[in-house]
Amino acid sequence: MIHNDYGHQVYEEEDLISVILSGQSIDGLDAINCDKFIASSEEFSQDPGIKKYVEPSMALDVYHCSRTAHWNIPEEYKNLDIISRIQHKITNEEQAIRVAHEYSIMEQINCLPFIRAVVYIIDSLREKNIVWGVGRGSSVSSYILFLLGVHSVDSLKYKLPFDEFIK
Repeated sequence: MIHNDYGHQVYEEEDLISVILSGQSIDGLDAINCDKFIASSEEFSQDPGIKKYVEPSMALDVYHCSRTAHWNIPEEYKNLDIISRIQHKITNEEQAIRVAHEYSIMEQINCLPFIRAVVYIIDSLREKNIVWGVGRGSSVSSYILFLLGVHSVDSLKYKLPFDEFIK
């Protein structure tokens, strides 16, 4: 079984055989490279119970953005106005310019739904007094994430370029 770029579990012929031998059902599984398997099932007048996998026709980034509407997060977070939430923390022109720059790019690459989901997760952790790390990887190069409290690294203070977040 593989996970493709769209996050779908897709089974190949050997995977389907392993599933059958383990006693599990293959009904409804997505399959690729299984023409022989399907043909032999039909020869014995049996419905193989699998679907031939068809790759989505939309671009990967469009596909992922379309899936965010189905995330199980409260509506208030799906519609969260990120700028309003952090505006009171912006105290000088350098910060305002950085926030405007980051927000513009986040909007262009359609990552605002992801940021809103992360804010929901962090708020849930805070509410339950669960500790999370100071910051990890390229996320610390985002000043907006710092202002939202996702991490504790001031990217302006340490002169971390936002481009690192985009990579």
